[in-house]
Amino acid sequence: MTDNRKPRALKEYLDDMQKSVNRLAEISGAGEAVFKSNEDKQDAAIRHIQILGEISAKLLKHYPAFVSDNKNIPFRTISDMRNMLIHHYFGVSLDAVWKVLRSDIPSLQAELDRLVLTSKNSVPKG
Repeated sequence: MTDNRKPRALKEYLDDMQKSVNRLAEISGAGEAVFKSNEDKQDAAIRHIQILGEISAKLLKHYPAFVSDNKNIPFRTISDMRNMLIHHYFGVSLDAVWKVLRSDIPSLQAELDRLVLTSKNSVPKG
């Protein structure tokens, strides 16, 4: 099945990334023990990492200049993580997911916050 729809606006993709990153930060804020004992939190974390990966793949495809200009965000790695979670769902390591939550999400959140702030400041005042 081919998707011939027009890509969404860059800002929409970034807003969705920021929503998922914020949700992942909430989940990790509950702590590792809660995460590892709560299947709903695990499922939500995996789903939001998948969303980040799908958006990253769209950005790689439709906004390569943006990706190139923002090398601090590992779009390819995020996309690859999504593929791993989708295609190897039976072997997902909660330790690996937790590591992403604690090690990678804070820096991604900071980069997205920086991008959103920069884009708001670059909008001409009417």
